[in-house]
Amino acid sequence: MLHLHHSWLCFRSWLAGMLSVLLGLVPSASSNISTSRPNILLLMADDLGIGDIGCYGNNTMRTPNIDRLAEDGVKLTQHISAASLCTPSRAAFLTGRYPVRSGMVSSIGYRVLQWTGASGGLPTNETTFAKILKEKGYATGLIGKWHLGLNCESASDHCHHPLHHGFDHFYGMPFSLMGDCAHWELSEKRVNLEQKLNFLFQVLALVALTLVAGKLTHLIPVSWTPVIWSAL
Repeated sequence: MLHLHHSWLCFRSWLAGMLSVLLGLVPSASSNISTSRPNILLLMADDLGIGDIGCYGNNTMRTPNIDRLAEDGVKLTQHISAASLCTPSRAAFLTGRYPVRSGMVSSIGYRVLQWTGASGGLPTNETTFAKILKEKGYATGLIGKWHLGLNCESASDHCHHPLHHGFDHFYGMPFSLMGDCAHWELSEKRVNLEQKLNFLFQVLALVALTLVAGKLTHLIPVSWTPVIWSAL
């Protein structure tokens, strides 16, 4: 664990260093654009392997635009993902930290967070690469799936919105956590609660049907009052 922790600290330092190097690049074609900065485009896709795009050897599916970006840039061949699913992998991608350190990982195995009207999300004090770029004068934007939380105290405060994590613009889907708007509660706990409530409702329905059947067949000497109350 200490080795992994040290590796992630090194990765985060490397990420900050690489961004500094990229931001320091100056085009040499013309002296009158010395203040320009390179455009940075990061693509993240769920369930995409390194061999699924053309520039890495796929000859059954055409990806000409991505291939052209690779031709004009740098191809990397080594990478370790912090998680295999949506929410935790995005948290690690944005911050360079293990998702468990920001609370963006499940406690009981429900690792893909689903509900939009939910509480909790990526803490606003996390440092994302978007915040770093924005501090350097970049215009930042996010297009696509966010999936890192949306609300805190209510279903409309949007405290975990991408605009609070360094992005100037957002156009996409805020698919988020599963749970009620209780601050910092792990939303997956609601799933376990719903399972218990569903079982309770099934037991009550069975009791109500048994009482009704017993009353109608005169097998159970009971008045209609408990039958009605159990049905309600």
